[in-house]
Amino acid sequence: MPGDSFVDNCGVVLLLFEKPTGFTIFCFYGIHLYRPDALEVVWLKEFQTFDDKSSAIGVGSGVSRQLAEMIVKWHRPGQTLVVGKREYKSIIESSLGIPCLHDEIVMELTWGMQRFMNRLVRKEKSELPNEVKEQSVVTASALFNCDALEEKEDLALRTFSEANMPDVSGIESKNWGALKLATAFKIICTHEIGDADEMFSKDVQSKLLRDADGYRG
Repeated sequence: MPGDSFVDNCGVVLLLFEKPTGFTIFCFYGIHLYRPDALEVVWLKEFQTFDDKSSAIGVGSGVSRQLAEMIVKWHRPGQTLVVGKREYKSIIESSLGIPCLHDEIVMELTWGMQRFMNRLVRKEKSELPNEVKEQSVVTASALFNCDALEEKEDLALRTFSEANMPDVSGIESKNWGALKLATAFKIICTHEIGDADEMFSKDVQSKLLRDADGYRG
């Protein structure tokens, strides 16, 4: 169980978060990862910029000295490191021997943090070109509309999944987050897994594809 890895260090885990100019280390109580208020209980430990961020971590290159020292500085024995990318999990575990966690809940958390990053890390501020500022306004508007739509449709989506998935595919979706529910619904409608390969097990993927037509009506 994911919660088992949160027992050591009083349940405090680390989060490695990637930003456009570098990496940030956050701390939070691991149990809050599975609560809706997860973003309210993270606190900043360190932010570093990288001259060449692309070489900081990679499948062939491993973890750079700068990033490794940053992680090791804050990591404690037995502590879990939460990472926002699946490939980072295997690279860090093999290079540094530090246990990492990456799943759909982590993806939702990091997506939410992207929206509030200026509030969480005030150090990274720069003057943006006008066209970037305009794009930021458009993006913010789109996110607001997405939030409004999610709030409106969440109940309908959950009602659909909880009423149909157990009977049609034998899948229990009661504890799924909104992102996972919407992704499953997309698979059913399009008959394609798309970029959701890491979100569902192979068994769930095959069931959604196999039974897609059974959800019609």
